[in-house]
Amino acid sequence: MSKEVENLILENTELLATKNALNVVKDDLIAKVDELTSEQEILREEMESCRLMKEKMKSRVAELEDEVRKFREAHELEKQKISTEDEDELPMAQRKRFTRVEMARVLMERNQYKERLMELQEAVRWTEMIRASREHPDLLPGSHSAKKKSSIWNFFGDLVRNEDSSA
Repeated sequence: MSKEVENLILENTELLATKNALNVVKDDLIAKVDELTSEQEILREEMESCRLMKEKMKSRVAELEDEVRKFREAHELEKQKISTEDEDELPMAQRKRFTRVEMARVLMERNQYKERLMELQEAVRWTEMIRASREHPDLLPGSHSAKKKSSIWNFFGDLVRNEDSSA
């Protein structure tokens, strides 16, 4: 029986040691949970402050964009005033009348019209030549040689046709 009592006492001491070890681990885990909870709270506060800062920056950016737009409009108005004043001071021959883009467009249109005019003139010449050749075929240069060639070709063409029909 004493052996059983000793075993029970030994088992009891082992259980107490395990209990103490578990309490230490439990305390460490509780401390870690507290640390993580406080860190999480700090991060939430930082996140909220960043969100507020972001909203402030968005409103500041919008204000600055409005200001830039106003400055650009004012700058354009001043530039227009200056350009009209400069034009008033320059003599008529030196004033800028067209922008570069407008001048390029006008020149392109002019070149297209010239090209179209040349095409039409060429078409008129051809139609005049065709009309003249129909009305007065004897006035065309080289018309006599053309008649001779055509009669020669007709003769040989008849020979070739005759041979083809007999074969």
